[in-house]
Amino acid sequence: MAPGAMMWGDAPPVLPPGAKIAVLSGNPMAEGLFVLRLKFPAGYEVPAHFHSGAELITVVSGNFGVGHGDKLDRVMGTILPVGGFVEMPAGHHHFAWAETETVVQIHGPGPFDITYIDPADNPVTQ
Repeated sequence: MAPGAMMWGDAPPVLPPGAKIAVLSGNPMAEGLFVLRLKFPAGYEVPAHFHSGAELITVVSGNFGVGHGDKLDRVMGTILPVGGFVEMPAGHHHFAWAETETVVQIHGPGPFDITYIDPADNPVTQ
């Protein structure tokens, strides 16, 4: 798929406002493998959370911060540059942020879900 052919739209409401999504393969909300890209504005943060399936993340552009734990703490995280990769196992508590406008590619097993460690961080219930 050529980059210009990707159909970007607003990310699902389980992510904080401002992110965009393009589904490249599969259906992240159904059983089976999926591949998607997320585009984050500079300064974007995803509070500590986990998923019921593994999440494999590759940085396509920008600088993507990731960390492990129950609270977003940039000091405890790592910045991944373009080409960086991280695997988050199912159930693993982690957080993320974008230093600059950033695009990441995520693939894994569907259905994709997200559970925030602190329920107050869930944008759906805010």
